[in-house]
This record gives sequence, structure tokens and C-alpha cells, in this order.
Amino acid sequence: MLRANLEETWLGDGQYERAATWLKIVYWDRDQT
Repeated sequence: MLRANLEETWLGDGQYERAATWLKIVYWDRDQT
């Protein structure tokens, strides 16, 4: 589900910045657990 949202963000408007921010948040959150 999360991955689907990510891909939708990536492909939706080609908003690279938003996708990069999402990835940063996801990976940082993963690192914390």
C-alpha cells in the first residue's frame, strides 16, 4: 500500500522532490525501528 502510494506520487505528476522526500521519511522511519 505504501509502495503503491510512492509509485503514484512518482508517476502522478513527475514530482521528483516529493518522491525524494517520501523516500527520506520512509527510510529514516525504518532506520529508527
